[in-house]
Amino acid sequence: MSDKPEIIMNEEKSLELISQRTLNNMDIIINMALTNGKTLDKKIETIFDGKLYKCEDAFYLIECDKEILQFLTKTQNEYILIDAYGDIELEDFLNLGAGFKERLRVVY
Repeated sequence: MSDKPEIIMNEEKSLELISQRTLNNMDIIINMALTNGKTLDKKIETIFDGKLYKCEDAFYLIECDKEILQFLTKTQNEYILIDAYGDIELEDFLNLGAGFKERLRVVY
């Protein structure tokens, strides 16, 4: 089986992204940070273990719940990068407010 993501049509006739990736959480965060222009010498801070991390001016999200959404709504200017392969509902973010949406980025 390939590690590349695949798009399939599920039982409800909707498109679904399937990923067979086998990275640990820190590998995912490092990949997202590098994609965002950070270098390997930058400190990555754990905000919610296994879910939310921060490096300089950006938060990196790999799992989301109500507690994390509440935390992120209190942030000011930091970018919020979302793991595209994670099981995260973008609708939750898009309903939070205009200023919030402009800081969102999805990382593959």
